[in-house]
Amino acid sequence: MLGRLLSQLASFVALVLFILVLPFLLGLLLIPTLPTDDRFFLKAALTFLGPFCAVFWYITLSHLIFHRKAGYFMQFVISSARLELSICCWQMGCITYEHHKRSTAGSRRKNEDSDWG
Repeated sequence: MLGRLLSQLASFVALVLFILVLPFLLGLLLIPTLPTDDRFFLKAALTFLGPFCAVFWYITLSHLIFHRKAGYFMQFVISSARLELSICCWQMGCITYEHHKRSTAGSRRKNEDSDWG
């Protein structure tokens, strides 16, 4: 029972840390030699975890800088605005999800040139 609780706690902490570090990880998209799988993962993380990231950062900054509790309405507004920003970027083509599949054309040519058939 204690192992299961520690496992769930570790998963929760890892998710929260990933969401808080996500804006800094997006700087990796500026590296042109980044593999396409990593680029696809970061773009997907931006789209789906971006609103949560914005709300977490708002809560953190409101507690640390403004020394007040973050209101639920403002959290909703920030989450909605971030989601709308993701949708607009996706529709305008700023965020594209082109995940390149491995080409099988080379293997077909090898099979055609073989002596087996």
